[in-house]
Formats: sequence, structure tokens, C-alpha cells
Amino acid sequence: MLDRQSPETKQFLQRTSILERLSAPLCTAVTGFEDSQQIIEQLERDNLFLLPLDDNRSWYRYHHLFSEFLLRSFERENLGRVVELHRLAYQWFGGQNMIPEAVGHAIAAKDWDRTAAFIESCWHDMIKMGRVLTLYGWIGRLPPEVLTGRPLVQLAYSWALALMRQCDGAQTMYDAARAKIEAGLLGEGQTSDGQQQALIMELQTTQALIAVFEDDIDRIRKVVETPVYEAPESDPFIRGVQANLLVFSNQTVGRFDAARRAAAHGRALHIRADAVYGMVYSDFFLTLVDITEGDLGAAERHGLRAYQLADSRVGKNSGPAALPASLLAAINYEWNRIDVARRYIELAVPMVNDCAVLDAVIFGYRTLSKIQFLEGATGEALESLGIAEAIGHRENFPRLTVSILDQRARILVQQHDINGASRAVAEMQTLAERAEIRRIELWPRVRSVADMAKARLLIAKGAPDRALRLLKDYTASAEAAGRGLALVELRLLEAISDYKLGNRGAAIRRLGRAFIAGQRGAMVRIFADESSELKPLFMASVEEWAKSQFPGASSPDHAYVAQIAKAMGISIDSSKTLKTAGQVTDINVECLSGRETEVLHLVAEGTTNKEIAARLGVGCFADDVATTDMHLW
Repeated sequence: MLDRQSPETKQFLQRTSILERLSAPLCTAVTGFEDSQQIIEQLERDNLFLLPLDDNRSWYRYHHLFSEFLLRSFERENLGRVVELHRLAYQWFGGQNMIPEAVGHAIAAKDWDRTAAFIESCWHDMIKMGRVLTLYGWIGRLPPEVLTGRPLVQLAYSWALALMRQCDGAQTMYDAARAKIEAGLLGEGQTSDGQQQALIMELQTTQALIAVFEDDIDRIRKVVETPVYEAPESDPFIRGVQANLLVFSNQTVGRFDAARRAAAHGRALHIRADAVYGMVYSDFFLTLVDITEGDLGAAERHGLRAYQLADSRVGKNSGPAALPASLLAAINYEWNRIDVARRYIELAVPMVNDCAVLDAVIFGYRTLSKIQFLEGATGEALESLGIAEAIGHRENFPRLTVSILDQRARILVQQHDINGASRAVAEMQTLAERAEIRRIELWPRVRSVADMAKARLLIAKGAPDRALRLLKDYTASAEAAGRGLALVELRLLEAISDYKLGNRGAAIRRLGRAFIAGQRGAMVRIFADESSELKPLFMASVEEWAKSQFPGASSPDHAYVAQIAKAMGISIDSSKTLKTAGQVTDINVECLSGRETEVLHLVAEGTTNKEIAARLGVGCFADDVATTDMHLW
């Protein structure tokens, strides 16, 4: 077929085969043919495997098999000339300020100085669009001696490595870049005062970036507590990155309001910078705040905003889209929308393996395994957890490993493999002991997961009293800190423990509080996934709530309870409806004293016994019902 073409057309096809996409001006630069537009039009008429890339037919590409065939034939006939063509290509792309395209041809031409210079000029833009793996691949092709002499490329490499969670390598590159930058040496002379100031700020931002992606709680606290050298107004991208790091850092240490303010600020800055990856991360971190607080409705809104932006700008099968997809999968799973959750998780996993903050990996693989286990694929669920567990061990992330082991232990308990679950929990406890020092002021991110897993195991082993003792301090801490998601799980485990101990009334009250806390985020699976242990208590509670004289105190909404019952495979007797506050008609409030009426309102609001005592200035009683009885009856 090639031999049937005119000599000019054959040369045109062979020389342009080095191009991933081609236009008439580019082809003219590479081939030297001034009539490139006419040749392209003729090739399209002849159906020579030329595909248009836009409606205007300005850009085309060859079918990849045809392109490979053309390039092989050119290399056979023109040994050594391919490098020259790549040089012509990168010169044209560079002149058009299409730097990412220029980099690929500079690498192919092995022009390393030009490659490094191109990277220095475009690496911010690559990060803005989430093309981290491409940037990483480019720099990895540079000879060591070129990289050593280019501190700005080293700084870019540090960012790429940090965003890929390769934090040891990121720190090494950061240290090397910092030494040269602080000396004012950029490889091609001295820096100006303005450049020096901007680069020092960028160094500080890089160090904070490494701390966040390293998941080091002590270094993350320093990010929150250390005033940053704020970037100039003219650099909204770096300022936006600083704000994003403050979102995650404040969320980690429980400063949720500060995290929300930083998220709004960061997103606005990234909009100014047109940084898609930055906008996505602003909303990703904000979604984490929402989930932590238990507000899944807000979490879905922020997660969808991030996902839709990533989908529209870089595509759904991309690193930026995978970030919110991992959280949207978890949210929809919790709402028992399994089909929706599955669609999101297929986009997130395994995309988050190499380039995502740790929480995307945790939510991604836990949700994947939950879906697989729910659908009866226990072996696949455990295999998925094994992949994530290997990442945690290989990259030395105890929070990831413990979170994945927790999901493994849950599955093993439900499979009645108590020995296997015990081994998983023992490993979790060891990792938690090494990873975290107990601090009153901080929620223990690793230890809390390990201890809740231990409590679940103790319940399965018939030691609910020990589970209650283990959970007591966590529940108070979660409630005080506004950690709504953790609070629901803690109250649920306490309720199951109480019921197994024969404390029926206390168990029903605890479960009521768990349901009321879960109502805020319409949580379903957090209860349904505990159905094997929860069912007897659930049925007893439904009966009790139907008779409740004080709805609101510990009686959740009937529609919400029915939704959970359906997910658990339980049919609730329609005659056992739960009263709402407006349905209570059998209490003569007028006969109550002012103090008794005040207590009634406090109970209806779900106020705890301790809080009632503090409000009324009386001693605290051990049993909520006893206190209520004293005031009302």
C-alpha cells in the first residue's frame, strides 16, 4: 500500500509517523512540505487510516497500527534520521507554547537540556491538571547528572513523588533542591530577589505537602501551627495548595470549622489559577470533613462537584476523577445504593493505587470489599483487601494497614472465623501501639480503629463487658469533638454490648441515640452490616419505640428505621409505628411543674443525663431513666 503512493506522499506519511497528533503547520515543520494541508485532505479522501480529532479538522492522528508500520519502514530506510524529526517537532511545539507535547519529542531526541528546560516551564501546569504520573515519567527519563544540576526539576520531582506517596524520595529531592535554591543557584546562574522569595515560599509549601502525603500526625500538626510564608497575590496556585493542605491538616486534628474556611479559600484560589487538580482536592478534603462529621448529604454534594469537574476537564478515567469517586462510592454504599457505589468504585480502584492521598485508598478498597462481600464474593473481598494491605506495608502507612485489617476482621467475624479475626486484630493493636502516642488533645486515628475492631471481636467472643469498658472514653471523645460517623459506630457497638449483658433498657436507649445520630447522614449500611448481632436488639427497640411516651429522646424517625429494617431483611409490623413529637397526645403537660416541663423538653431533645444534671444544677445519676423518673413522676 505504501509503495503505491507517490514519493512525496510516502515521505510525508513516514516522516509524520513520529507525531501522536498532527496538523498542517506541524507537518510542514517536520516534513518541509509547504502543501501539507492538501496532502492531509487527500489522505482523508483516500481513507488512509487518518482520523480527525476535532470538528474543524485542524488536528488528526493516524491509526496506531498504521503509525507503527510507517515508523518502522522509515527507520529501515533512513537510519538515524528519526532524532532529527523529533527535534523539528519539539522546536515547533515549543514555539507554539505547547510545552507538554514538546517534552515528549525532546525526550525522544535525547536532548536532555531542552527536556529539563521544558519541564521547568510547564511542571506547575502539569500538576494543575493532575498529570502527575506523566510528569514523574518525564523526570525519570533524565540522566542523573542532568537532574542533579537542575534544582527546579528536582523540586518538581519532589512534588510528583509526594503526590504519589513516595515520601522518602520526595524528601531527598526536596533537600537537594533546597540547598541549591537557598544558595541562589538554579543551574543557569543566580536568581533575582523576587525569584528567591517566591522559591523559598514554594519550598515551605513542598515540605508541608510531603508531611500531608506522608500521613505523619506530628508533622501535620506543625502545618496547622506554623504560619506559612504566603505566596504573592500573583501566584494563586501555590496559595491554593497551601489552603488545601490546611484543610486536610485541620480536619486531621479535629478543627472542622477551620478546615471548611480553608477549603472555601483554597477552591477560590484554584479557580483563579484554573487548577483542576487543586479544585478537586479542595472538595475532596472538604468531603472528608463532611464524612467525619456524619453529614453524608453535604459530603455527596461536595464530592459530586469535584467529580463532575474532573470528568468534564480531564475525563472520568483519570487520577483527579478517581479521588472523589472513592468517597462517592463509600457514601452511596452507606445509603445502600449498591449499583451506584459499584460504578464509582470501578472508576476509583485501582486508579488510586499510585497517585492519591491515603484516604482515597482507604475508602476505595474498604468500599470495594464491602460490595464484594455483600454480593457473596468473600474470596474476592479478601483478595481486594490484600492488595491494599500490601500497599500499606510496602509504603509504611500504618493507618492504611489498620483500616484494611479492620475490614478484614469484620468479614472474618461474620464468617465465624474468630481465630482469623483475632490475628487481624492483634496485628492492628501492634501497629497502633507503634504508630501513635496517646494524646488527650487528638483523636487517635489509628488506635481508635484498632480498639473498635477489638471491641467487635470481644462481643463475638462473648465478652461484651470488656467491649463496653474499651469503648467508653471513645464515645465521650467522639461526641465532644463532633465526629458523627465514629459516634454512630461507637453507640451501636455499645448498644449491642449492653443487650448481650442483659441491660435491655440501656441497650435500647443507646441504639436510639445511634439511630438519631445516623439520621443526620441517612446512614443505613453501618447498621445493616451488623445485622447478625443487631437483629434481636433492633426488634426489641422497634417495639419499645412504638410505645414511647417521649419521642425525640431516643426514638428515631419511623421512615428511617423502616429503611434500615429493609436493608437488614426485616419486615416491621405496620401496626408498630413510631410516634413523632407531633403525635404525642397522651401526656397532660399542663399538670407538670415548670421544672418537670423543662426536663421533658431536654429529654425530647436527646439531652444526656449528665447534660440535664448540669443544666438543672443537680447531681448526676448513673441511669438516665432514674433521673427522668425522679423529675417527671
